[in-house]
Amino acid sequence: MRYLLIYLYHLAVAMSEIIDTLMNNGFFSFIPAISAVAISIRNWLVLRKGADIHPLPFVNYAIWSIKRGEVRNKVLLLPMLFDNSGVSNGLVTGIEIAFGKDGKFQPVTIRRKIEMNPISEQELRNLDLTGFRNRVLTSVNPTYPIPVYAHESTSILLECFDGDTAIPIGEPTNCRITIQQGNGRSNTVEFPFLLKEQQFEDAVNNLTWF
Repeated sequence: MRYLLIYLYHLAVAMSEIIDTLMNNGFFSFIPAISAVAISIRNWLVLRKGADIHPLPFVNYAIWSIKRGEVRNKVLLLPMLFDNSGVSNGLVTGIEIAFGKDGKFQPVTIRRKIEMNPISEQELRNLDLTGFRNRVLTSVNPTYPIPVYAHESTSILLECFDGDTAIPIGEPTNCRITIQQGNGRSNTVEFPFLLKEQQFEDAVNNLTWF
């Protein structure tokens, strides 16, 4: 409603300029006034946009592979980046990360928003998965909402889990990230993803970044 009132005010000012121009200067001076109306309408559309947050593809990720017989589970550390191209501050109120193609996607489980504690490579190699999660990863609460300020970007790190159902090994797939915003909108990004067999093996019982 506030944006509508602002728009109506600017439109009224522009229209009054048009009428005044026609009465005092004739038709050819009408063109600049029309431009003022066009600018007013454009400003209204920008104001109406409010917050507009988009997820961006992650460029790297970490994996801790779990291999027991035929079971191939994965603990994933996924850096998320959200960009707000709108004119208002906004909130990310939900995230879904899914993998698949041809319209069939399977989500991974988002366990928590985290920070990584400093640790040496030697210490890391001596940790099992439980020790790694307790010693290296610190929960950042609450997970939601995530503020993203106007014309700025915000990054977070998520710990996720795939129980051998979402991410195929050695087969090209797509990753799809969908975010919910506080204004009720959602935005999605989809991009190619490939977890190679050797990458999975290299990360068995060991955190590996790719």
